[in-house]
Amino acid sequence: MPTVGRYASYSGGGYVVNLGASTETANDTLQYIKETKWIDKKTRGLFIEFNLFNPNVNLFCAVILLLEYPPTGSVFPYWEVNPIVMYRYVGPSAVFLFVFDFIFAAFTLYYLIEFIKELRKKGWRGYFSGLWNVVDFINIVLSIICCAFYGMHFVITKLVLDKFHKNRDDFINLQRIVIWDQLFGIIIGFVLFLSMLKTLQLVRFNAKISQLYGTIKKSAKPLINYMIVFLVSFVAFISCGYLLFGPHDYEYSSFIRTTETLMSMLMMKVNIDTVLIVSGLLGSLYIFIFVLFVVFILLNILLSIINEAFAESRRDPSCRSDDPQMVDFLLSQLKALIWGATDTKPQKNKDVIDHMDKLERRMDRYFIRFLADEKENPY
Repeated sequence: MPTVGRYASYSGGGYVVNLGASTETANDTLQYIKETKWIDKKTRGLFIEFNLFNPNVNLFCAVILLLEYPPTGSVFPYWEVNPIVMYRYVGPSAVFLFVFDFIFAAFTLYYLIEFIKELRKKGWRGYFSGLWNVVDFINIVLSIICCAFYGMHFVITKLVLDKFHKNRDDFINLQRIVIWDQLFGIIIGFVLFLSMLKTLQLVRFNAKISQLYGTIKKSAKPLINYMIVFLVSFVAFISCGYLLFGPHDYEYSSFIRTTETLMSMLMMKVNIDTVLIVSGLLGSLYIFIFVLFVVFILLNILLSIINEAFAESRRDPSCRSDDPQMVDFLLSQLKALIWGATDTKPQKNKDVIDHMDKLERRMDRYFIRFLADEKENPY
């Protein structure tokens, strides 16, 4: 399988040496490749791959140790440790995991059927005209892909384990399982993200959520203009950092790593030691200008846009909830469903009595004030 190292990418080809299943065999093999000069000046990467298994936590680890040999003659170490679970339904949590996997598949099938019914009823244009319908469609598609990836992961894992049990002394490459496991985790992350977005629709009657919707709606156009300026400035700093420090600093060795480093700086996680080692003057100037322009100026402009839009949404009656008591009603119904039916009449009667008492006391005060005015101004 192709591997991306720290300074280069390597295809799946090359020369392979199996060190065997015992210490003696490994020592003899290493001595042989040393005597025959298996590693020479044309070597660009040396991979050491092995797998570990911890039965106490039911966890496999696919480990890759890489030594990169650039044309300059130095050696750069790199490593990857990928933990994976291959025996999923094992242990006390097996039934728990199986039940929730089945529930996820059942809900995916249910929403797929509901999607087909709504699509037949409203048509393509009518259904996809709503934003939340598009979110539901993407979520359903990703859930189906997630189920398919899980099935492929299960099949590949079964084949690899069968091969391992037949030939225990041979090395089994787990990189395909690692890739499928990573893809599965990415899809699950997007499904959870869209599902959490869907909860905003369920609590849209809440006053705070209505203000949030109003803030986003009112700040949409200013934010679009702001994001253009921010992206242009951010990409300029990324390009500058990559060109200045990329050949010498690992954190700036690629465009993506430079982006990750500058995103960390936005959260004020600044590591200036390596930059100062490369160039004291340019490193200090680069960090100072980035923090001043992006962190103190651009981020404060973003906060100003959001604060102004929030203030406008609070003053705008159209941004208020149509039924702000709906969330309280849903919570009371949920409590009644969990703890049993509760009688709300005593509470309602108590509220009515309290209001009547307040009204009676207010009428008494008005009547006493009226009598006092009559005594001061008789006929």
